[in-house]
Amino acid sequence: MASEVRNKDEVNRTLAELSQHLFPPGLELRYVEVDELREQDVNPRSMPQAMMEQLTRNVQEAGTLESVPLCVQAGGVIQIISGHHRIRAARAAGVKLILILLYLELAPSRVRAKQLAHNTIAGQDDPELVKRVWSQITDIQARFEAFVDPRIFDDIPKPVHFKPVDVDLQRYAKQVLVLFLNTQATDFQAAVDAIMNKLEVDQIYLANAESYEGWKDALQKVREDLDIVAVPTAIAEMARLALKALADGKGDTIG
Repeated sequence: MASEVRNKDEVNRTLAELSQHLFPPGLELRYVEVDELREQDVNPRSMPQAMMEQLTRNVQEAGTLESVPLCVQAGGVIQIISGHHRIRAARAAGVKLILILLYLELAPSRVRAKQLAHNTIAGQDDPELVKRVWSQITDIQARFEAFVDPRIFDDIPKPVHFKPVDVDLQRYAKQVLVLFLNTQATDFQAAVDAIMNKLEVDQIYLANAESYEGWKDALQKVREDLDIVAVPTAIAEMARLALKALADGKGDTIG
C-alpha cells in the first residue's frame, strides 16, 4: 500500500507539471483513489440498471475508465461534477485509482452550472449513422459493449421511391443550355443562392442592371400600347415582335 501511495504521489507531480502546459491555472489532471471522490447531493442524470451493468462490464474489461471525469476540490474533499455513473462503475468493477480532471477551486454556482451543462449538452445521435457504425461491428461482445438497441433502426424512414411520371418529355419539355466563364458561373450561383433563400420559383432569369432597365421599359410600352394586363402575355408578345423584326431585317434596331 505504501508503494502504491508513493507511486500515486510521483504520478501526480508529473501530472501537475504537465497540466501547466495543457490547462489554464486552477485546472489540472490528478490521479486519485476512487473511494476519496464524493458525489453531489443531487445529480439530475439517471441511468437504467441494464445500462449501468453494461458500463460496469465495460470498465472491468478495460481495467480503467476510458474517459476522464470532471471534479472540483471543495472543503477538503474532491466532489464529482461530471462522471457519477462512471465512477460508480469503476468502484463496482474493483478499480482503485483513476485519472480525473480537477478544478482546484470553483464557485458553488459554477459547479452546479457545469454539472447541468455536462448532463444536458450532449448532442443527438443520427439513427442512420448509428446503424452504419453498428453494421461495422462484427464481434458480438463488442455490440453488447456499445449498448445500442437495434430496435431504434426500425424507426428510420424507409427510402422513398417514385414511379416515373408518364409524360411525353419530347413533346412538353425543353432543354436550355447556358455556358458561363468560371467567374461568371460563380457570380451567377451566388445570385441564385441569394434569390432562392427568399423565393420559391421554378425558373430564374438574370441580366445586368442596364439591360434589365431597358427590358423593363420595353415591357411596359408593350403592355400600354397593346392594352395587355398579364405580364407573361406581354413577354410572349415581346418575343413575337422581336421575331417579326428579325424576319423583316430590322434586327439591328431591337433592344
